[in-house]
Amino acid sequence: MSVAVSVLGLSIICNNLMTVLVFVATFLLTWWYTQPENVTKLPPGPFPWPIFGNIFSLAPTEEDNSGAQRLWEMTRYYGSDIISVKFGAKRAIVVHKYSDIKRISDEFVHVNKEGANSLFLPGIIGVDGLRWKEQRRFALSFLRDFGFGKSRAQDIAQTEIKAAIAELDKSSGHPYNPEVLLKNMVSNVIAALVFGHRFEYNDKSYVKYLNMEEEILECFRFVIYGYLVPAFIRDRLPRDMFRIKEFKQKHAEMEEAIFRNEVRDHMANYTAGACNDYIDYFIKTMKEHEGVEKEHWFNERQLVDNIVDFFRAGTDTSAATLRWVFLRMATNPEIQKRVKEEIMETIGADQPPSIQDKPKMPFTETTIIECMRFHPILPLIQTRHTPDEPVKFKDFVLPPRTLIVENIHALHHDPDEWDEPDTFNPERFIGPNGKVIKDNHMLQFGSGKRECLGQPLAKMVIFLFLIGILQKFTIKISHGNEVEAMLKNRVGNIVNVPLSYDVVFTRD
Repeated sequence: MSVAVSVLGLSIICNNLMTVLVFVATFLLTWWYTQPENVTKLPPGPFPWPIFGNIFSLAPTEEDNSGAQRLWEMTRYYGSDIISVKFGAKRAIVVHKYSDIKRISDEFVHVNKEGANSLFLPGIIGVDGLRWKEQRRFALSFLRDFGFGKSRAQDIAQTEIKAAIAELDKSSGHPYNPEVLLKNMVSNVIAALVFGHRFEYNDKSYVKYLNMEEEILECFRFVIYGYLVPAFIRDRLPRDMFRIKEFKQKHAEMEEAIFRNEVRDHMANYTAGACNDYIDYFIKTMKEHEGVEKEHWFNERQLVDNIVDFFRAGTDTSAATLRWVFLRMATNPEIQKRVKEEIMETIGADQPPSIQDKPKMPFTETTIIECMRFHPILPLIQTRHTPDEPVKFKDFVLPPRTLIVENIHALHHDPDEWDEPDTFNPERFIGPNGKVIKDNHMLQFGSGKRECLGQPLAKMVIFLFLIGILQKFTIKISHGNEVEAMLKNRVGNIVNVPLSYDVVFTRD
């Protein structure tokens, strides 16, 4: 009898070997996850499941695509403004208050060099140390000389406005989805600064680039989850479960088809001392560093990586902001009416918009600011992490390489910081003297040394594009659309964007 039971037991184990192995692995991982960490003292937070951590409870939903709202609600449950979670195998803390976010921004500049961002933004944003310092300093120097507050960047934006107006005229007052047009406009400003030229909207190589980038963004959603799984598990999973190989292949194809072609053309036609765009500026510095023994990163690989950063970090974020701004114009006609009146009183219908007009147009500026507050494009900023050794932060001691998540959604909707934070109200940023109030609690571009380096350029482009379009058009909701439904977020997107919508651009 005992022999029969033993044989039966052995048979069950053999037939269910995978189940047994999964059970043992789960038991060991659970034991490992729940062991006290000797040196560290973490903030309170939910129990992390083996391998997956807390990602299931933060999966995208229609009401909370990024998980930022649910993380914020956890602070009330645990009685702490800083909480601890695990994104897969990655330990993270989430900060929600302005003072904590600012302190984090000032104290921590490290990034996770082995995270998904090192693939997605490989040039400046996803790197660390001396390489980051050198390339960020160089990019800022270029943008100061060619972009920020310069007439050239403004001229580029005005050229794009004319092209966009011609495109909108083709819609002839019929329902029109501006999503692709806004991406074209923003990426063309970047192209003009980086490549020295813009693309026609029907240019085959340009259309190919935009389509490839859409495929890469779709793929990257899975890559992010893959990099939350421990590497020793991820590397042994069958096929390309998290589409990491597919991402790398598509990324390489996009680089070769567009960016490397531009670099090759510039290298072949470069004239010493003639710097017409970012690539020229970089080539000039590459040549100056030839034979320099000190370690540097002025090489062709770095140049291509930096170009990737410019386009990826700049296009979708600014285009998404413009989509929210245009949507708010359509769904808040009384606000649009005031913006248009301010435009007409300041520059009229025919004078090209200029950044010098900004101080005279406080309501237009605060409408954009309120869009950025109400609809932060990155509700969770998660690029920083702690150094390679335990570090003290407030009453906590954080483990090495802890991911730091800044909850911008919580900050921008915090009732301790804002009156009626869930009401869309541009006038909250206008002072008694009628001028714009600068509020430091607006951190849609991040803060500290890792703050978005293209922030001034993005603000300028958004301001000029809004004015340029509203000079010529009134934006209306197309028949049958409901305001509440139109203001919902797209689920599963990396950045916070509205659902695709059609509006009517009516010529004034």
